[in-house]
Amino acid sequence: MNTYLLLLVSISVLISLIGLLELKTKNNYYFASLLFIVSLFLVLALRPIDYFADTHSYVSFYLSLPKHLDFSFTYGSFQQGFVSFSQIIKVLSGKYYYLYFLAIIILNFSIIYYCLNEILKLNIVNDTNVKMALLAALYFSYIGFMYNAIVLRGGIGISFILLSIVFFLKRKYIISIIALLIAISFHSSMFFGLFYIPILLLNRRINSNIYYIVLTTLYIFSLIGISKFVVPNLNFIDAFFQDNIAKKDFNTYLIQENVNIKFSFSSLYLLLTSFVFVKYRINNYQYDKLLNIYIFGVVMHFLLYGSFSALSRFTEIFTVVGFILVYIILVKNKYKDKILIYAVIYIIANFLLFYRLGARV
Repeated sequence: MNTYLLLLVSISVLISLIGLLELKTKNNYYFASLLFIVSLFLVLALRPIDYFADTHSYVSFYLSLPKHLDFSFTYGSFQQGFVSFSQIIKVLSGKYYYLYFLAIIILNFSIIYYCLNEILKLNIVNDTNVKMALLAALYFSYIGFMYNAIVLRGGIGISFILLSIVFFLKRKYIISIIALLIAISFHSSMFFGLFYIPILLLNRRINSNIYYIVLTTLYIFSLIGISKFVVPNLNFIDAFFQDNIAKKDFNTYLIQENVNIKFSFSSLYLLLTSFVFVKYRINNYQYDKLLNIYIFGVVMHFLLYGSFSALSRFTEIFTVVGFILVYIILVKNKYKDKILIYAVIYIIANFLLFYRLGARV
């Protein structure tokens, strides 16, 4: 393990310990939480340029931006929303790209914090005060690292997707659509976020056994290559974007692969976390709506597994709500000792997933 990864892991462990300590006690370690979270922000922003995939590309992009605002400036297949946002940061921070990275991290975490704060107000749990260290521990165990250190455009897009979902839950539909459009302006793959709308409109509570049966069946089918039968019927997606500039982005995610189906750590992880979310589900329609969004992402993963490159970039538009579901479950069951074991397992499993997919060590 090299020095940078050791530093990253050490800070993450300290944040996790503080978060779990706050969960089990009535003490508030706000200063310590803020100190280590800011430290994590700085370590991510000051990352070596060749450590994570795509960092060098984003640095080159940032340095190529004009010194003054020019909203007509374009850059390859990058969406204009992301280019314009980056220009504003360039004007404010100059050539210092690490300040650019820091701005992205602060923006994403601020949106995530706001989203959780608003969700907790929907009568899901009694404790509506956001435990910042616990949130950071869950968010940065995978999603936060992947989408603040590697997939930057998609990271901001996913944050706005989550914001759109929250506004939809609050029945602020116009603002929700605006947030979704902003997400698409940062990365065109966020177009698939439209699928969450019919899911959120579903008001029927699904029996837990149905979740277990469907998920187990599809998981088994994914191991024997069900995607070979599903994928040929998805050509309409490619045709729909044929004449659109977004086509370049979608090609990256929808390149069909012809790989041997084999055991997947990420698939098993999605299956087990889904089971936990169903087992600990609470009698609340808002929780069920978030659960259904997560389950939809898992179902799509099982149906398409082994056929598309970067499949997770599509499914994570929906499974991003996972860390919020975990937060709710932990707070709701904080007096159960075994819940701490689950929290530790979840954080470790997420970091291992990120380590396998993103870290260059």
